[in-house]
Amino acid sequence: MPAADAQQLLALVNSVRRQEDRRLAIAVRVDPVWAGPDTLDGPVPIRIVPCPSPLAVREALAEHERTDNDQVVMLLTGCGDSELGPDVVARLAKGRVVSLDPFTSVLGLFRAAVLDPALTRSERWLVDELIELAPPGGWPREAPVPGVLDLETAWRAWHGARLGFTDIPATLTDVLAVAERPGVPARVAALTPERRASLAGRWAHGAAPTAVLVELIAGGRAADLVSLGLVAGALWEPTDDTALAQSQVLGRVRLEGTIGRDTVDQRSAAAWAAAATAMLGHGAASLWIDRAEQILHEAAVADLAVLSDLLPSGFELRLERLAAQITAGRVADAEATVAALARHRQGSRRNRRLAAATAAVRLLRRAEYRSAPSTVAAHLQAYASDGAWVEAARRALVDAEQRVTITAAYAAICERTVVEQRATDLAFARHLATWSASEPAPNDSIVPIEQVLDRVVAPVAAAQPVVVLVCDGMALNVLYELLRDIADDGWTPAAPVDVPGWPVGVAMLPTVTEVSRASLLAGARIEGGQAEERNGFANHPGLRTASAGHKAPVLFHKAQLVAPAGSALSDTVRSALLDPAQRVVGVVVNSVDDHLSRGDQVRVDWTLESLGPVPWILDAAAEANRVVVLTADHGHVLHGEGAASRPHTDGGERWRRATGAVQPDEIEVHGPRVLKGGTAVLAVDDRLRYGGFKYGYHGGASLHEVAVPVTVLARVLPEGWERRPLLPPAWWAGSGNDVPATAQPPLPSPPKVVRRPTTVGQSELFEPADVESPSAPTTPAISSTPHDGQQGWLGGLFASPTFQGQRHRVRLPRPMDDDRVGRYLTAVAAQGGTIELPALAARLGEPADQLRMALTLVQRLVNIDGAEILAVRAGTTVELNVELLRQQFEVGQ
Repeated sequence: MPAADAQQLLALVNSVRRQEDRRLAIAVRVDPVWAGPDTLDGPVPIRIVPCPSPLAVREALAEHERTDNDQVVMLLTGCGDSELGPDVVARLAKGRVVSLDPFTSVLGLFRAAVLDPALTRSERWLVDELIELAPPGGWPREAPVPGVLDLETAWRAWHGARLGFTDIPATLTDVLAVAERPGVPARVAALTPERRASLAGRWAHGAAPTAVLVELIAGGRAADLVSLGLVAGALWEPTDDTALAQSQVLGRVRLEGTIGRDTVDQRSAAAWAAAATAMLGHGAASLWIDRAEQILHEAAVADLAVLSDLLPSGFELRLERLAAQITAGRVADAEATVAALARHRQGSRRNRRLAAATAAVRLLRRAEYRSAPSTVAAHLQAYASDGAWVEAARRALVDAEQRVTITAAYAAICERTVVEQRATDLAFARHLATWSASEPAPNDSIVPIEQVLDRVVAPVAAAQPVVVLVCDGMALNVLYELLRDIADDGWTPAAPVDVPGWPVGVAMLPTVTEVSRASLLAGARIEGGQAEERNGFANHPGLRTASAGHKAPVLFHKAQLVAPAGSALSDTVRSALLDPAQRVVGVVVNSVDDHLSRGDQVRVDWTLESLGPVPWILDAAAEANRVVVLTADHGHVLHGEGAASRPHTDGGERWRRATGAVQPDEIEVHGPRVLKGGTAVLAVDDRLRYGGFKYGYHGGASLHEVAVPVTVLARVLPEGWERRPLLPPAWWAGSGNDVPATAQPPLPSPPKVVRRPTTVGQSELFEPADVESPSAPTTPAISSTPHDGQQGWLGGLFASPTFQGQRHRVRLPRPMDDDRVGRYLTAVAAQGGTIELPALAARLGEPADQLRMALTLVQRLVNIDGAEILAVRAGTTVELNVELLRQQFEVGQ
């Protein structure tokens, strides 16, 4: 005969008593012995009466019926219905003696009639717990199926009563989050080992290493769960490095007392690390990361941080490795290390350092430039297609690092390029002097600055309203830096289908503003200031012809651009840009030249925002459907190591009158394109200047100063136009081609059009271009069909319920079908999971700016639960974690 238990008796009352019942007699067949209080507190008072015989039952029942107070009397008896007689049984609740059955009791507590079979077998203990923990009046009715007490409902009720929350952790990240809740660790610690094992089987659906996490919570290490997850990631990260593999074994042994022995493997460690990573966006990230560093240090395996994508010391260790690889000339290893830096959390937080590391590997990848151009045009073409990219990479390395070993490696690779460029500048300067001595012969690949209005602007203006945007002092490498930001704003380099390509500009000599900018804006070889520029621009014959029937061309300078409050374009400029009768508008922006004129050494990352009013100008141009001709008057050199001043009072920063001997680092020029008297001596070596200290200088004959960017941008392609993206050299994009770059036109010859492009920035941004590959050297496009080794996981991805659910949940602004998703993922996976964006664009045959935007859509489909499966690091490196994809979407091997 079972013994009576207070909680079971209360549960029985809840199951038998109706809400309207005030007076009720319940006979329970149990051992008629009671050591508890005479009255239990329930919905109504419950009086307990042990009744060892049928007579005792009759007496207790009669006494209950004589009283007037509302209460329930519970008669504890060993008698059955037949022993009590029908007259007694008829006066009892349920018309019978009820058994003290825990399953019946728990059903009563939940107002249910059907019990989940699991609660009678594997989770039998939950029934007793729910009876013990039941609140007065029973449990709330929350079962998804009325009348059924299912396992999930039982678990939620138990969690609420025992642990203080009802949302059962569904993922490892949820487990880590629960461990951070006040009071939870102590409550988990109070459970028996068997209860904790059941709990581990329920949390995160029992996925490993949930059991380890539960025991750590119970053992007082809840605060370390995230940190230990980061450590586990490093301890089990696959590596081919023998020394690191040995450290991993040592670290696992030393942390056995914490994590346990043989309780974690590579797969579960990766899952733990992924969950910990997801937590970093929701809590005390720096504290968790610092603690992880401390744990590795205490275990004497701090070198394993290099395997972590999250620990700051790992980023530093990777940089140290990169320095050694650069010094040793190990290109493949250096590329892998840069990819690892890009994966690192610090990569997005330390953009300049990652950009420098990427630039260093680009320069390492680039073999020595062995071309020997024999003409000014060939030199400028080579500079546009290679030299300016080298300069862009080199400038990214300036003052990027403080650590001695890294700066030494960077300095060595920079020195190689600088020596090469200085020799190239001297050769170019000699050709320039010869070329300048007479009228230049026509050449489609270059354009003298004074002919830009005739050869570029006027033909464009005849077809489409135009704004001529002149960035004073903007060198080609600055343009390349700007174009990425401009592309993100929806603009793309473009040209008519019958135009082979826009030429490289050649600055007037000396390369100073009053000579070169005046000649550019007047369309003639003149020297002057703003008045001469405005007059020449307004009366230029080609521009006037293009403006026939419209207003005369108008030019605005710095003081006219910004409204008095400084927060918008001036009304005059904006009105001109939006005026359909104003066919040609010119704007001069001095942001680059102003920066060069300062004496401070603050490095600027050239973006639209760093160009003052340029974003407003582009917005107005887009609103008016204008094409933008983006150009400059000359380039510049920066003040750098070894810079020397050779004071000369008659001249400028990097030019002087032709008095005195010409030194080896100078060139004397004369001819029709040399103003300032027709003859001048120009500095060639970038270290030489004739005046005081500034951030940068111009006036000389280096390629950095003479080469002038000329490009045309469109937001909406005019009729008969097509995109003409400026393609970087192969070594920049990381195509694996180590063949030295050869001189090539700055823009490819026009591709054969299969379909007329439509609006840029709208649907076309997310569609592959329907054009044949241009003739410029590119890597063959990748087939969209996965290799056999990729077909399995890719097909599994598309078939997985999780991915299909994402398809229904995520609202994409543009279509992105499975074929395109597969094409992108396959292309990245084919490169080992990491490839630079320009290289991927070349392989896929898509413009890089549009590919970047398309990848953001793919990220929204595959990056779930905080897992970074597809990433674009620092906007340049595309990375795919196939193993994490398999885990998140439950794709088989």
